[in-house]
Amino acid sequence: MPPARPPFSSQPSCSFMLPEKSPSAEVDVERTVAVAKGTTTRRIHDLLMELGAELVGTAILCAFGCGGNCQYAVGSPTFDTYATVPIGWACGIALGVGFAGNRSGGHINPSVTAMLTLVGKFPVWKFPLYGLAQLAGGFLGAAISYGVYYNNINKLDPGKTIALTAGLFGTYPALEAPAFSCWLAEFFPACMLLGVVLYLVSLPSKPHFGLAPVVLFLTLLGIGCTYGTTTSFSINPARDLGPRFLTATAGYGREVWTYKSEYWLWGGQMGAFSASVFVAGVWRVHKAVENANEHGDLPTLSLEEEEEDRA
Repeated sequence: MPPARPPFSSQPSCSFMLPEKSPSAEVDVERTVAVAKGTTTRRIHDLLMELGAELVGTAILCAFGCGGNCQYAVGSPTFDTYATVPIGWACGIALGVGFAGNRSGGHINPSVTAMLTLVGKFPVWKFPLYGLAQLAGGFLGAAISYGVYYNNINKLDPGKTIALTAGLFGTYPALEAPAFSCWLAEFFPACMLLGVVLYLVSLPSKPHFGLAPVVLFLTLLGIGCTYGTTTSFSINPARDLGPRFLTATAGYGREVWTYKSEYWLWGGQMGAFSASVFVAGVWRVHKAVENANEHGDLPTLSLEEEEEDRA
């Protein structure tokens, strides 16, 4: 007699049957999605905080710097001395970097951001975002100074001319100044500033929080005291372009952009950005030579060859 067949079951027994999804697996998927959403939100929050720090830091720089310019030109006779100009800008860079440093690195200067990008110490995709934040900060800082000294500026220059008061915000070298001298007056000091920044960020250990503001204070103070009169030592595209936008909106006219064959472009912008490329190029060559020397790829003279050369 044949064995009894098992009762019919709706559950197939073939090995290719898909297993049912357990409740724990669904919980894991939901948890993974939640973590991913939280991570994305956190990254957006951190990025916005960085951009906000750059905006406020650059605003501090330009508020103190343009404020020093205004106090020297249209303020009280008690402070009618050029010393307020480099001191004001030096205080601005120290306080701006001190404020933004822990959050964004305290670039507050598009040429600094460009240089760090070119040497591989800053992500490329963040460069335009930092640049826009710095530009907005430059506009805001100049607007603060313009608001504080609005009455004094109107008394001295009711017609809002380039010759009298536009230079309190943007940079306008003398018309008779040679173009190469104007470019060099931006390029060389910018190289000095960028070289100091690159040295600080390349230190083996992170420098003490107060070191960078103090070093940058002294650097910009020295630049202002030695190369300040030719082009007003912009050496910062946001420091020139942001306040220049302010004067354009305040009624200074088209000459804000056309002055000295579009100086704002080839001097105020390209002077500093060309320094970014130069400093980054020097750094990369230095690193290439250093690495080649460590791996023994560079030719060296033996002791006998050195003695023969001396003879």
